[in-house]
Amino acid sequence: VPLIPASGATSIFLRYGNPAATSASDGAATFDFFDEFEGSSIDTSKWNIENATGWTVSGGKLHGANTSGRIASKQTFGAGVELNMRAKTISHASNGEMLGGFYINANNCIGFMHHPSWLYYRNDGTWVNVVADVLNENFLYQVIVKSATQVDLKAVGLDRGAGYYYTG
Repeated sequence: VPLIPASGATSIFLRYGNPAATSASDGAATFDFFDEFEGSSIDTSKWNIENATGWTVSGGKLHGANTSGRIASKQTFGAGVELNMRAKTISHASNGEMLGGFYINANNCIGFMHHPSWLYYRNDGTWVNVVADVLNENFLYQVIVKSATQVDLKAVGLDRGAGYYYTG
């Protein structure tokens, strides 16, 4: 849609079910940062690989199998951004695994962690439990940076529709 006037209306038609239609989707043109994890390796033009242990890419997904592995986007972000992650934890590391978030150091970070007994969120140096174990469930995780001092967190269980929210 090229333009929606502030004082008017625009009709948008969504057509589906035509297998001959050409896709016009382009995540990289839509979002500030986007990775479909195509191919068989981490795209080093997008990611800094701080520790490659346990990371693999296949089927359009990033797979992590070790808690010492760490990647970070090359792109940096400020206020007014939203991080969306879809994840499914198949098994837990004994000390848990960080799923994603924003990290400067251990006392200046925010994000989600799966642990054998709980799903946690981290706000700077503190871990807060959100819900009992979410093993083998598809979740959408959102970290919404509203300002330098306010971040909202959402975790939505896609398999059962349960939602967990923190506004800070």
